[in-house]
Amino acid sequence: MDRKARNILFNTYWKKGWLPAVARYTHPADLAYAISMGVMFTPYSITHDACIAQIMSLREELTPEITARAFLGSLTAARPELRSAIISAFMAQQLQPHPFYEDKAADHPNVCAICRQQGGITGEALYHHIDLNMLNFERLKWGGTRHRDLIYILFDLQQFRQLLVPMPTLEDLTMFSALLEVIAASFPGDTPAVLEKKLKAVFPVTKTERQLLIEVLACMGVLQPAYNHKDKNQVQLAAGWRGADKYNKAALQSCFQPYIHLLTASLYR
Repeated sequence: MDRKARNILFNTYWKKGWLPAVARYTHPADLAYAISMGVMFTPYSITHDACIAQIMSLREELTPEITARAFLGSLTAARPELRSAIISAFMAQQLQPHPFYEDKAADHPNVCAICRQQGGITGEALYHHIDLNMLNFERLKWGGTRHRDLIYILFDLQQFRQLLVPMPTLEDLTMFSALLEVIAASFPGDTPAVLEKKLKAVFPVTKTERQLLIEVLACMGVLQPAYNHKDKNQVQLAAGWRGADKYNKAALQSCFQPYIHLLTASLYR
């Protein structure tokens, strides 16, 4: 990614924390440059039905092979956007093709009764003049924060298909082994929030990125709960996981089969 364009994007929204909306400004020349580099975008509009249709056509592109490579290749390269696409593909797989169908009993107007996304006045314009730049900033900085929003799913998958996914290095595999060893050493009652803190020792990134990592492993079935422990304060997709569940070796073998022989033997003790 062009470093100058990336800096323009980040400086628009962040300076030791979120910039207030009134302070967000991109010089027109800088904006034009970042747009030309594919890092920033003009406002975007799309209908509910078109959004669903495009997601359906994109979701099959994340094969198990490319998913595993994206996950592993993201670890030491500090590229959370590669992990974000795995969650977006998972969310896309949960969707069924459908037209907008307004839920007349919803608390807010123009909510689709099927996907629960809010549409426009007639259900046609689901998203109007959306700021894709904020979505891209969140995607690049943390791996996204709006994984249940149709527009983020679509945008994330569109961006992923343009990436050159790196091959995992020995350092990536070593880090993944260390992550799995932390999971394997979890105490029976550990929640995803406890696991996030323990992973800090081997995955020294932001808390949000570690939470995303846990969600990705849940999407892949590696963190698979034996029971459905409901806790709204925990990481959403992995909320049912507890330390007693450790990690699912069958899912690990299935997802990472091309790399499994390179992981440390200690994982299979």
